[in-house]
Amino acid sequence: MSKRIRWIIASVAILILVMFASSDVVWASFSPQAVDAALASNNVESVSNDRKGTVRPPNCEGLTITESGDYPLCGMAIIDVEFTTAEDVQLLASLDGFIPPGAGKVMAGPVVIGFLVDGVSDPGPHNRHADIKICFAAHPKNKSVIKFYDEASGTWTSLETTVKDGKACAIVNYSGRYVLVKK
Repeated sequence: MSKRIRWIIASVAILILVMFASSDVVWASFSPQAVDAALASNNVESVSNDRKGTVRPPNCEGLTITESGDYPLCGMAIIDVEFTTAEDVQLLASLDGFIPPGAGKVMAGPVVIGFLVDGVSDPGPHNRHADIKICFAAHPKNKSVIKFYDEASGTWTSLETTVKDGKACAIVNYSGRYVLVKK
């Protein structure tokens, strides 16, 4: 290759590089002012590295419920509570990875429900203090039932489960573990 061709190729490469370098698009990603403005306008909070890039549903750490309403629990379940007493009562809801044997084919859960009356644990029945319902997402093609694990007897009890509008719901009347199981 002659000297002249090499010189033309080098000149074209330098010209292309200069054109890209002068482009606003290229420099916008390196501009500290653009980054500061984006952070200020979006009010972005820093996220720890272990959760970077994930979307976390609300209340994965658990719930302490003191007012009537519907409360999502980490995208796993919805707790619907209607308090019926003026006493100091709290419903505690959390997720737990331990499923005692004998539940069947678990599709969701376990959700652990606890209840405090005047700061003291109350195993139930809870219907004298609150009307509590737990709902799990129900697959339209699978028949499902919500089960309750009785710690004292070590047995699972199937609850009367209503499946409607993609949700399987049952009344919660005792503290313990609740799971959605395929029938």
